Amino acid sequence: MEVTCPEGVGPGETVAFTTLDGTFEVEVPPGVAAGDVFVANVAPEAAAEAAPEAAAEAAADVAAEPEQPVVPAEGSAATRELVYALVEHAQHVLQGELQPFIEAKVHIFEQSLDELESGQGETLEQYAAFKEYESELEVVFDSFVAARGFASAAECFAAIDRAVVDDMARQKQDMEALQAQMQQMQQMFAAATMGAPADEGGQGGGIVISGASHEMPLLLFSQPIALTELLEQALTLGEYTTFSRVMRLKARQVALRRRYLSAAAERADARRERREQLSTPGAAEAAGVRVLWSELNRRLDKHLESAMPAPLVALMRQEAENELEVLDECLAAGDSPPVDDKQSDGQRRKGEIFRLCTSCLSRCGRVATPQFTVVIMSEIQRLRQVIGAGEHGCRALLFDAVRCSHGLLDDVEQTIDGMMQAAEDKAASDRLAYESRGVR
Repeated sequence: MEVTCPEGVGPGETVAFTTLDGTFEVEVPPGVAAGDVFVANVAPEAAAEAAPEAAAEAAADVAAEPEQPVVPAEGSAATRELVYALVEHAQHVLQGELQPFIEAKVHIFEQSLDELESGQGETLEQYAAFKEYESELEVVFDSFVAARGFASAAECFAAIDRAVVDDMARQKQDMEALQAQMQQMQQMFAAATMGAPADEGGQGGGIVISGASHEMPLLLFSQPIALTELLEQALTLGEYTTFSRVMRLKARQVALRRRYLSAAAERADARRERREQLSTPGAAEAAGVRVLWSELNRRLDKHLESAMPAPLVALMRQEAENELEVLDECLAAGDSPPVDDKQSDGQRRKGEIFRLCTSCLSRCGRVATPQFTVVIMSEIQRLRQVIGAGEHGCRALLFDAVRCSHGLLDDVEQTIDGMMQAAEDKAASDRLAYESRGVR
C-alpha cells in the first residue's frame, strides 16, 4: 500500500493511517522525506492490533445502536408492480391498440413546417382528432384495468395512489437510514484516526494524523427512480403536445414511404434494363465498366439522400468521384493481372485493386438491410481470393466487382420495396379496421 509521509515526520518515526481493513501504524523507512510516497506492507489481520482504543470504542458504540430496518407496507411490492405494468403498457400502446386510430387520422397532420411557422398553427380538425384520441386512451386504459382484476378505474387509481405514497415513505426511510449510516461512518473515521473527535452532527472536518490533514473519503450513491417520475412519463401520453408530435412524426414517415413506393415501378424497369446491359459483350470493356461504376454511384446517392444528412452524403459523393480517377488508371491496365504489393514495376498492385473492388460493395452496405451483411462479407472474401490468385486481369476483376454490387443493390431494393409495400398494406388494413367500427 502506498503511504505519503506527512510534514514533521522523518525516517524511523511512526505514521498512522486508516483503510477499509482498519487502522495501521508503520515506520517511515530511511531516505524518505516529508511529501515522499513509500510502500507499506501491512496485513488486514494486523488491523485489530494496530487500531487505537478510540476506534474500538467507536465501533462498539455503533454496534450497540440497533439498525432501523425498512419495513415495506403490506402489498407494496404488488402495487409497485402495478405501476410498472401501467408504464410499460403506456409505452407500447401507440404501436399496439391505437395503431388503427393513428393510421386513420394521420392524414390530418400532413401539414408542412412552413404552415405551422407562418401562423396557421394547429387546426380545429387536429384538436378534434385529439379528443377522439382521448376517448381511445380511455378504452385502452379500461381494458388494462379489467385485465389487472379491478372493478373500476377508480379502484385501480386508488391502488396506484397507495403505491406512490408507500414508495415515497419507503424512499424517505431509506434516505434517513443512509444518512444515519454515513454519520456513523464519519464518527468511526474520526475516532479511528488517533482518537480525534468528529464535529457535531457527524460532519467532521479535516482530521490530523501525525501532522497530516486527512479528509473523510468521498462517498457517492444514486437514488432510484421514484414511482411518481415513472407515472409522469406515462401520463404525458394523454397530453396534446405528445399526441401532436407523435402524429406529425408518423405523417412524415408515411410521406417518405409513399414517395419511395411511387418510384417502385421505375426502379423495376431500371433493374430489368441493367440486367440486359450486363449481358452484352461491351459491358466488360473499359468504357462499359466505367459507365456501370458511375451508375452505381448515382443509385447509391438516391438511397443515401433519404437516409443520411446532406453534408455526409456530399462527403461520400466526393469520395466516389475521387475513386473514379483511380478506376480509370486501373482500367488502363486491361487484361494484365495485378501484381503483389511488394513489386513496384509500375503495374497495378493487388491491394489497390482489392480496395477499389470492395469499396463499391462496402458502399452498398450503407443502404442494405441487416440480412445482407453476410452476403457482402462473403463477396468481399471471394474477391480477396480471386485477386490473390492473380489469374484474372484488372479490367475483368473490376467488372466482376461492379456487376456484383449492382446485383446486390437490386436485391436490397426489392427487399425494401417489399417491406414498404407490406407496411402500406398494413396501414390500409388498420384504417379499414378503425372505420369499420363506425367511428368517424
